[in-house]
Amino acid sequence: MFTFDAGERVSPWLAITNDDGGHALVDAGYPGERQHDRIDVESSVPPQMVYIVEDCAPTGQDVRAVVRSLMPVESTVIRTYRSADAFLAKAKDHHPGVVIINGCIPESRGMELLCGLKTGEFAFAVIVLTLRADVALAVRAMKHGAVDVLDMPCTPHALAASMEAAFDQVEHRFAVRTTTMAARARIDQLSRRERTVLMGVVRGWSNKRMASDLDLSPRTVEIHRANLMHKLGVGHLADVMRIVYAAGLIDQL
Repeated sequence: MFTFDAGERVSPWLAITNDDGGHALVDAGYPGERQHDRIDVESSVPPQMVYIVEDCAPTGQDVRAVVRSLMPVESTVIRTYRSADAFLAKAKDHHPGVVIINGCIPESRGMELLCGLKTGEFAFAVIVLTLRADVALAVRAMKHGAVDVLDMPCTPHALAASMEAAFDQVEHRFAVRTTTMAARARIDQLSRRERTVLMGVVRGWSNKRMASDLDLSPRTVEIHRANLMHKLGVGHLADVMRIVYAAGLIDQL
């Protein structure tokens, strides 16, 4: 939860200074609306998060202002970071959202940020704004997971289209991550021996072969197999395989 004093009015947005020196912009209502002394940026509906990463002052275009003009004020939080490192340091704690890499970041740093987000388990979608877009840069950025690469200054229409696609991707990635975490939580309930038997099940081994390899009786293997299926909440082998695939552990068992 973010909190801030509703003192200075910058309608319809107010700024929050982040720990890293960046700041968030959140809906504070329109002029004339009554404000409480403090405002909590939290509701039953998760906000649409936009993270703008820039190593220097915006060059030629105020990206924050363009994003503010495009997003619904009642459900959007915009946070800015002064460096790729500052954003990555806190990425694991962030709500899923759209990351906009401002064109003033050196290309190498932008690619490092893309790589960091691609290799981590983050539900982010990235848009790259650049001062010198070319085919080679666009291809590299797309290979590293960018949703789009736009020339600066970009038109609000172009950025709006990219952000719509990016939020669709965030929703998809968040759904996949949620499914993965739920599947892994089920597998984490298994004992060491049950995971070993699960490995044999995934590999298609018979109870007899598992009993021989584990130096157990076939009856003991049957018991472990029944227990693991009970803990996973399934009754068929196909359901076991779906959980293992969803957990992304098919090659690790």
